[in-house]
Amino acid sequence: MIFLFGSTRFVILCGPFAIKIARFRPIRAIIRLWQLLKTREVKRELQKYHKQPVLGGFAYLMAGVIANRTEYRRYIKYNHCQLVPTEFSFLGLLNVQRRGKQLTMHDRSALRAQALWQLSNGRTDDLRSARQFCSIGGRVCLADYASDIEDLLKRALCNDAGTDLDPHKLK
Repeated sequence: MIFLFGSTRFVILCGPFAIKIARFRPIRAIIRLWQLLKTREVKRELQKYHKQPVLGGFAYLMAGVIANRTEYRRYIKYNHCQLVPTEFSFLGLLNVQRRGKQLTMHDRSALRAQALWQLSNGRTDDLRSARQFCSIGGRVCLADYASDIEDLLKRALCNDAGTDLDPHKLK
């Protein structure tokens, strides 16, 4: 069993599964709010999470739950695409996904052919990090897809008819 800590979720790697548990961050939120009050940037910062600051504060506190729900919904919508399967979700508090294998150096060269990787060129977020991808059944799949990538999912993974694009197979 391996335990990992992200900014919004705990991840437990156990056998063939990755279990993502939402983190609640009330103390971190209070500290961050105090810092923003000093600089008078509360409204601007909260609007990064939602256009209404009160809802932005709620979204900040519930970021782990929102991330889990987002991944679950995206997998349901794009389940024929190159995403790590979300096998089970419980109210956004807990996601169970199939566990992929870490990419080897050989696999990382194949990553360049993965549609999401190609379209993310120029982005500076986590999507450009090879650690966000893994290998499942000889395919390079995106493991963490809770970030704002809906447009990329539509363009990269599914054509207008909603059918599969040929997945890039690893050798």
